[in-house]
Amino acid sequence: MPSFTYWARDASGRMVVGTLEGADERAVAGALGHQGFHPIRIQPQERGAARSAPAGSHRRVDRQDVLILFRELASLLRAGIPLASGLDGAVQQTRSQGLHTVLTDVARRVQGGESFSDALGAHPGVFPELFISMIRVGETAGILDQVLERLAQLGMQELETRSRIRSALVYPVVLVVLALIVVIGLLVGVLPKFVGVFEASNVVLPLPTRILLSISGAIRDYWWMVLLAGAGAIWGVRQYYASSGGRWTLDRAVLKVPVFGTLWQKVMVAQITRTLGSMLKTGVPLLEALSVAEKTIPNVVFRRALQQTRLAVAEGKSLSEPLTASGLFPHLMVQLVTVGERSGQLDDMLIDVARFYEPEIDLSVRNFTTLLEPILLLVMGLVVGFIALSVLLPIFQLIHVFKK
Repeated sequence: MPSFTYWARDASGRMVVGTLEGADERAVAGALGHQGFHPIRIQPQERGAARSAPAGSHRRVDRQDVLILFRELASLLRAGIPLASGLDGAVQQTRSQGLHTVLTDVARRVQGGESFSDALGAHPGVFPELFISMIRVGETAGILDQVLERLAQLGMQELETRSRIRSALVYPVVLVVLALIVVIGLLVGVLPKFVGVFEASNVVLPLPTRILLSISGAIRDYWWMVLLAGAGAIWGVRQYYASSGGRWTLDRAVLKVPVFGTLWQKVMVAQITRTLGSMLKTGVPLLEALSVAEKTIPNVVFRRALQQTRLAVAEGKSLSEPLTASGLFPHLMVQLVTVGERSGQLDDMLIDVARFYEPEIDLSVRNFTTLLEPILLLVMGLVVGFIALSVLLPIFQLIHVFKK
């Protein structure tokens, strides 16, 4: 006997999704009616449907596409459209091939009776644990539309912060790349033309010129070795960062870099407070929220501080105590957390902290780029000046010899 997936409402109006065997859709509708359900949609279940993620679900999915999906689903749910219907529409409308593959599997799982959070959990590379935890709470509390809307807002705020930082760093990066191209061009293309003149003149070359000629010769004759050394250095740093001790050392060193370390600390604090506040707002318990936030933070120093905070809270301590003991969180944040705990508005206070640090991050980004640009220009000027001096000094010596 074939199986059918059904969407129905019970006596209280709550949506119920499940599977039922029957001769046809009319028989299934009759069986549901006898059970006290009002059927909304019934469709045949595909035979032999694989329960595992489909091939291609590992494709990269842009986070912004996921956030737009959540916002659309939230609007559809508020309009009374069933989740399964909304997912079917999203599958047909999405232009991202990776998201289309993932959504197809998620929709099939939901139609098969799985919860939305479990279906999303089958694709951890696309939907992080933060999303899964909040959506699970939203399903349980019947506020899935609100949770999806909050997730969309939360994700967009994080994307905007990252975008501002990347945009601020574009100019310095382009400046460094252009400087390297110019310097290498001078060393490889321009300087060798003067070598024959210098050697034929029998003039003792100044030290800066000899150093520059050695660098130029090394780049021209052993460029492959230079490339191998650069690739090896990058590989070595990546391997060192992949180790637990190396990552701890480098992440801690980043926090101590002047200006940039302060900026990165504010970014981490804003991300932590925004994540915790949003999860608490939707009803996620504090310990679970700390556990999820711990896994979403890229800096291992802050991650370990959250781990210690979670253990301390599990032992009965307040949230503000371990945050203060870590020494990583600003005094203002700890004060607001303390006030939030005492007033029972910890979620609102955490969100307020995140909002407070957003303009602080913008100001720190501007300060960092303002300080970095003249430093880069100074370094470039010194390098180009050294090259010019190395070329001009022997020319001046040749002119002096010719005059004699």
